[in-house]
Amino acid sequence: MLIGVAAPVTLPPLTGVQLRDAVLRMSDHCSSGADGWAISEIKTWPPLLFDKLAEFLCAVEASDGDWPEDLLLQIVTLAPKNEFDQHPISVNSVVYRVWASVRATQLCSWQESWTQFGYRRGKRSVDPAWCSAAAAEHAWLSQAHRVGFSLDLAKAYDRIPHEILYKCLIASFWSSGQLLQYLAFGNSWCS
Repeated sequence: MLIGVAAPVTLPPLTGVQLRDAVLRMSDHCSSGADGWAISEIKTWPPLLFDKLAEFLCAVEASDGDWPEDLLLQIVTLAPKNEFDQHPISVNSVVYRVWASVRATQLCSWQESWTQFGYRRGKRSVDPAWCSAAAAEHAWLSQAHRVGFSLDLAKAYDRIPHEILYKCLIASFWSSGQLLQYLAFGNSWCS
């Protein structure tokens, strides 16, 4: 059975303290949001307002992300990239930016638990080689069989979830699940 790259994520409910901490980390010089709020104004809120905002954002998340239209408003402008090209810059509402700041921090912690090595804090490009060498040594010492292969899809399919590609690969080449018991991607992608 193919196991996904990452474990399912369960995020804790937002709290007023988390939102307040996120606001305090933001610079007073950040642009005002599309909602008209400035970070410096929100920094003066009492804890009760942050608690109410947390309740509101929890309700938005519970509604499967049904955000009020006013909070989805973005201001977009084109800024010069060079003399021939431009790139868009967008400004979201401050409420959305605060929510995204808290959730992005939590999701980064969750993402660090993945078995992938590339572009992960605290992991190096040589780590997969060391893991493979250790697994091969363990198989040799325990007189077990081990089969492995390397598959680099990073640039070829960078917009397709890799789990889908792995499932297609497995389905195309191995109709019976016999070989799957010997395969391992990272630490535990197949079992």
